[in-house]
Amino acid sequence: MLVALAHACIRNEYSNLKENTLKKRLDFGSHAVKDAFCQCPSYDILVDVIVNKGGINKLKDLCKATPGIPMKPMLAHPAKGIDEILKRCGQSEFACEYKYDGERAQR
Repeated sequence: MLVALAHACIRNEYSNLKENTLKKRLDFGSHAVKDAFCQCPSYDILVDVIVNKGGINKLKDLCKATPGIPMKPMLAHPAKGIDEILKRCGQSEFACEYKYDGERAQR
């Protein structure tokens, strides 16, 4: 549902882009919408920001943890490998732990 929402918004806003550029925008939009929903799991707020407050580009600034909106437990951002984790964490300290079904790194 989140990817479909992102694609609809991007295709509506950027209908005249060439296929190569459109694909990059669709990928960016999908990531932005999923990331925003992880931070603020409310479709009402997500859609309001997209439609009324600046579009997908404003999601990162306006969709944050909000008092009164329940968070999902252990909010996580899946990564495809250690390189992605190191890139996300940059120079920050982080902890690692073994799990039965994979690994976890947390800042």
